[in-house]
Amino acid sequence: MSKKYLWTTVSLTLFSIAFFALPGLAQEGEAPAPSFFDSYVTSGGLIGYVIILIDVVMWGLVINYFIQLRRDKLVPPMLVEELERLFEDEAFEEALEICEVGTNALERIMSSALPKLPYGFETVDESFKAALDGESVKMAQQVSYLNLIGAIAPMLGLFGTVTGMIGAFNTIASKPSVNARELAGDIGVALGTTCQGLFVAIPAVCMAFYFQNRVIRLTNEIGAICEDFFVRFRPEAE
Repeated sequence: MSKKYLWTTVSLTLFSIAFFALPGLAQEGEAPAPSFFDSYVTSGGLIGYVIILIDVVMWGLVINYFIQLRRDKLVPPMLVEELERLFEDEAFEEALEICEVGTNALERIMSSALPKLPYGFETVDESFKAALDGESVKMAQQVSYLNLIGAIAPMLGLFGTVTGMIGAFNTIASKPSVNARELAGDIGVALGTTCQGLFVAIPAVCMAFYFQNRVIRLTNEIGAICEDFFVRFRPEAE
């Protein structure tokens, strides 16, 4: 992820926290109601802050995937037009020189398949399909980080719940009489981390499903474009 989009994500997250940290409205003469910040952010304790950090990372990944996993990014239209012109002119060496830069998926696939032209269509076909599979796996591995976050976040929330309840029971065991205020802190950690974990996990799983489908669609589209380039080398049936 570029620094530009990373800092944008962090800035938006900090702005949201600052906005919700404003105290809730209260009637005159009453103590202000707990803010969103107090109820859902600080109540989770140290584990809660870890979950918040994971949330920032998750949305940074989502923004990055929206930018990177696009057809225009993986298969630039101007590159397709240039390669079509070179293929029509049979300038395959020049096409290979352009693709050897390898800045996008199409260039990497073409640079893998073009050197195989002297060995026949079947070799070229196998080469470009293997390169396409490699690009598909690479994109799927990137998206898998969202699945990882979707699995870790609720587990961290559960960990906070367990530690909070242990603290509450330890407080009960250490004193002959305990009021609700003394237990509120530990119970707040228990419930707060559970809420935070789910708050991160639900969008992470949804975004992972969305981008997994996008990867499948992009892989099919890139494969169709590459096949259009190399189908001209298919030998005619006798």
